[in-house]
Order: sequence, then C-alpha cells, then structure tokens
Amino acid sequence: MARYVVYNPLGTIQRVGSCSEDDLPFQAGAGEFVLVPDIACSDATHYVLDGELQELQDFPEITQEVANDSGEYTITLANIPEKTSVTWPDYFISQENDGTLECVVAFPDEYLFVLENVCYFPLEVVVNV
Repeated sequence: MARYVVYNPLGTIQRVGSCSEDDLPFQAGAGEFVLVPDIACSDATHYVLDGELQELQDFPEITQEVANDSGEYTITLANIPEKTSVTWPDYFISQENDGTLECVVAFPDEYLFVLENVCYFPLEVVVNV
C-alpha cells in the first residue's frame, strides 16, 4: 500500500489516503496532482509547493489600525501575504494581493476577519472599533 496526497494547482491538499501503487494514477481528478509523501500529513498541517510537501506556518503579524473620519470608521489591516483570501464580517470574500485591506464601517462594534492562505494556518483577526 502507498500513502498519497491529492492537491490542486495552488498547493492546497484536497484529500489523503492509501491505495495500491498500481492505483496511484487514478487518485487525482481533473486539475489535481498526486504526491507520495514520506511522512503522515493532512490539509490541516501541510501544503504542496513545487511538488514538495511543506508544513503550514503561522501568519506573519497582521497590523490593524482604526481611524475615525467624520462618523465613519476605517479599519486597515496590513502585512497580509499575497494571495490571501479574506472573509469579511458580512461574509464577503476577497483575495488580497497588495498587502493591505481597508474596510469602512458606520458604527463601533467588534469586527471579525478570517484570513486563509495555502501556506499558513487560518487566522481570525478581531478588530474592536
């Protein structure tokens, strides 16, 4: 039996399993790739970069700033790695590629942003306005 990892072009692990070596070519679907790892792994702990298994890392420190401009509040999150998917407090999802996110809100509250990137453990950022 051979362990395998199926991953997408971004490097996100889609599934892991084991099968006979003869069946390895049949594990990947359209747009997926198969890797035979030498260690136990999962999508919760690893990703694939250039065909090599990599351990997920913690996000770098995300800085936050809140500015009060004439009754509106501007939330700025900075130091966001390229290709990070951000789920906003209203569940809108954006992909951030320039390192900074700005959000204008009308009233003070607690705002939750969820950051996901194939290279990092997911991160929840709570901003108190």
